[in-house]
Amino acid sequence: MQPEPQRPSCEELAELVALQAETIERLTARVAGLEVEVAELRRRLGANSTNSPRPPSSDGLARPQRSSGKGSGRRPGKQPGSSGSALALVAHPDQMLVHRPDRCANPACGADLAGAVEYARQRRQVFELPEPRLEVTEHQIVALSCACGHVTVADAPAGVTGRVQYGPMVKAAALYTRGAHFPPDQGECHGERRPRSFIASG
Repeated sequence: MQPEPQRPSCEELAELVALQAETIERLTARVAGLEVEVAELRRRLGANSTNSPRPPSSDGLARPQRSSGKGSGRRPGKQPGSSGSALALVAHPDQMLVHRPDRCANPACGADLAGAVEYARQRRQVFELPEPRLEVTEHQIVALSCACGHVTVADAPAGVTGRVQYGPMVKAAALYTRGAHFPPDQGECHGERRPRSFIASG
């Protein structure tokens, strides 16, 4: 009679499971890396002068066939019945300016048109970004006197350290402007005069 095989202990089973988990994790990472390599190889094989920066001379004999220009028969541009994306008049503009003629444009007349009957009115709207301006926020730090005689001063918000200072958004805009457009050391910032040390001091 053959002896019964020895069953592994709990410690041996736990070690085996950990080893298998490590192997699975390593193989999964390897498969993911291979998938990335395969995708890159497929991209390179499908690259030509029409879908990549490669020059047409690099296509060789495998030069892609150009379209014959027949297409689907549709006309270029906006198709009939499709919704357009052009600007449209809004019902309630932010401001409305009325322009009236002062005098008659007839050279033989030239009469004053004050009180004349309105014949027609044409609406024209201009979409524009508002001019940026500085917004000043005042922080009043209150100190209160306790009955015990001790005076407690409230904590100022983070970053508010001086009596007058620029906020983080203005500093960021100034740094961007200096890096992108190289303005002079002294000028105006959104309508406010800024000192020479404005950007340097931050």
